[in-house]
Amino acid sequence: VFRLDLAKVDIDELRNRINKFEQCTNKEAYLIMSGNTMSCLESIYPFTIWHSVEYSKTGIVAEFDHRKIFIDKDIAFGKVEIR
Repeated sequence: VFRLDLAKVDIDELRNRINKFEQCTNKEAYLIMSGNTMSCLESIYPFTIWHSVEYSKTGIVAEFDHRKIFIDKDIAFGKVEIR
């Protein structure tokens, strides 16, 4: 779990954290964040990085670099969990 500073979002840092997670766990990462965090990120990086996918029963609402994004209303604004 790490916290993004949404005033100066660093997509390279997010990618770096994802890559480190995947190297350590040997698994493809998925991201969990609040809807407000995702909306903020979408407004900063529209359509070039964030690709909406159809909401399904699994709770997947979008993708970031082909990794699934799930929304959790209990996660604080600005936090992103990588699992």
